[in-house]
Amino acid sequence: TSGATGKIREAYDFDWVDDNILVPVSDSLKPTTALTLQTWIKRTGTQVDWAKPIWMGQNAATPYWPYGFQTGGGADDNFSFCIASNTTQYSVSTGAVVADNTRYKLEGVYNKSTLKVFLDNVEKGSANVTVNIGNYDATNWLWIWDRYATWQSFNWIIDETRILSTALSSDWRTTEYNNQSDVSTFWTISEV
Repeated sequence: TSGATGKIREAYDFDWVDDNILVPVSDSLKPTTALTLQTWIKRTGTQVDWAKPIWMGQNAATPYWPYGFQTGGGADDNFSFCIASNTTQYSVSTGAVVADNTRYKLEGVYNKSTLKVFLDNVEKGSANVTVNIGNYDATNWLWIWDRYATWQSFNWIIDETRILSTALSSDWRTTEYNNQSDVSTFWTISEV
């Protein structure tokens, strides 16, 4: 990865060659009853099928994940927010809305009754889901940029990634989105 200008400050620019970030397995990354997954993304070209900007766990057998975001097979201009129990996988999609060279805030929220995906604070998909998030194991880490069946990176810029073991409220997410959307309104504190 290389440094890039992010939505807030710096970001990671993944260049199609061999970039990824691996986060070791930790209980703090294994929510079971609630989850908010957030990141700012900027697509900078065509992607391969099943690109995964954030992906927790294995990807070799069903159910394929505990949680994550992925592009669609054959459709690289939308994202799905995915969770799984120990036996079944669930996902909701943004639909075909992601354009090149545009920054988006991608969010997934699960509260043990509803699975929702948002793009720029607008709900794009939801489903009734009432399971504990599971399918965790001791060997598969949290990946930032992965691809189905191979270890390959993508041509995206990613910024301000957050994984929370709570389902953020609509008011909280709206305030956060409004604060981050216009960084020119940030206060600057400097030494005198």
